Amino acid sequence: MQYTDPIAFEEFLAPVGGEVHIRPAAGSRFRANIEMRMLQRVGLFTIEADSFSAKKVPQQDFYGFSIPLNTPFTVSESGYEQAFGRSSAHMLSPGKPFNFQCKKKCHAMACNLFVDPLEMYRESLLQETATSQTLIKPHVSLISAAGSGLFRSVVRAWVTLGMEDSSVSEIALQEMEDDLLVSFLLLAEDSQAIGNEAALPANYALKHVEEYICASLETAITRDDLANLAGVSIRSLSRAFEKKYGIGPMAFVRQRRLDACYSRLRGSEPGATKVTDVAMSYGFSHVGKFSIAYKKAFGESPSASLQK
Repeated sequence: MQYTDPIAFEEFLAPVGGEVHIRPAAGSRFRANIEMRMLQRVGLFTIEADSFSAKKVPQQDFYGFSIPLNTPFTVSESGYEQAFGRSSAHMLSPGKPFNFQCKKKCHAMACNLFVDPLEMYRESLLQETATSQTLIKPHVSLISAAGSGLFRSVVRAWVTLGMEDSSVSEIALQEMEDDLLVSFLLLAEDSQAIGNEAALPANYALKHVEEYICASLETAITRDDLANLAGVSIRSLSRAFEKKYGIGPMAFVRQRRLDACYSRLRGSEPGATKVTDVAMSYGFSHVGKFSIAYKKAFGESPSASLQK
């Protein structure tokens, strides 16, 4: 749905976003598209705008997970501004203010998880009563196992809810929401995905390798390159990735490339971009195998993502 009046946009967003002040981030002209989809305990939406500014006072109703799909955006909290791009997303915790800015070609996906049903689910799952709401640090690494897991759960939910009503059973919807809530709770419990806690010295080398991978997805990456960068043997590097992510370094590279393809396709114009070109740019030379892996990860074909 397209809006040229930011106040009307605010009213449409209110069921999942509460009271929020929406304006263009650059200039005075406002033009934005929003699409919203709902589960029982979760609200999802995507926003496309020439520029976009959203300011929200502290609220207690939901956790908000915001993912850049094309252009990076910034979020300011307590006077501190942080940028979110290809390998990161923002998490808004209850009780925290929100100042979102994207000054050019904003394209983002958001997932709001409502607090009361989430806490009830948490108590049922973990058999423990929460004494207070969990505060999650705002920077979520999408290269962490938990961060990537939540990202993919959100995308699969978005894709499934976009199907014709008759093609998705109530059982499938409930199980999909269960998967999304579990992914969120795993993120909340994962110290590797949130914040910047002090790491053991050996972890600095691994983090350096992860950053190199995310910055080099469109170039050749070999195990030898990664091992030399970390200053360890290929075997030691593989064991480090297995321990942290449950997969080897090249499988990790493949996952990050699939995630990058999704963001590229969702942020591109169908007439100006080809699936084959995107796949090839990230090293997927066999388009058929790429399409199978892509659909398994995100629940839809690459061409379907490009058309949205």
